[in-house]
Amino acid sequence: MVSANLTPGNHTIEWAMEGYESITATINVSPTGILSCIGVIGGLCADLISIVGTTITGLMNQIIPAENICYWISNIGGWDNLNWTNHVLKAYYVYLGAPGYSIEYSPVTWNSVLGLYYYYIGSKEMGNSKTGCNF
Repeated sequence: MVSANLTPGNHTIEWAMEGYESITATINVSPTGILSCIGVIGGLCADLISIVGTTITGLMNQIIPAENICYWISNIGGWDNLNWTNHVLKAYYVYLGAPGYSIEYSPVTWNSVLGLYYYYIGSKEMGNSKTGCNF
C-alpha cells in the first residue's frame, strides 16, 4: 500500500506488479477533496478502479499464461483462420464486459484483443508480440 497527499486537479497513477496487467489511470481531486476516476488506459474506470472515500484501489487482472490463448487459437484453426465477428469482435465485447458475450478463453485482456486483431489483418509478428504466442 502506498499513501500520497494529492492536491486538487488531475493526477496520473500507475499500478504495476509482476504477473498482473498494469493500470494507468487519471484521477481527479476536486477542490473539496472528492476523488473521481477520469479515465484508464485500455479499460474502463468502473472495471479497473475502486474509490472509497480517500482510498483509490487499482483492480489488476492476473496475466494468463500465453499457452491458454495460443491453445485456443490453435484449436480454431490457427492465427490465419481468425474471423472478425466470431473471434476478434467477440473478444473485444467480452473485454468491455458487454452482456450476452462469451469466448472460450478467460480472462480476455486488452493485449489478447489487440493480438487477435493483428492476426486478423495478417500481422503474425505483431499478433505474437501481444498474445505471447509463437506462431
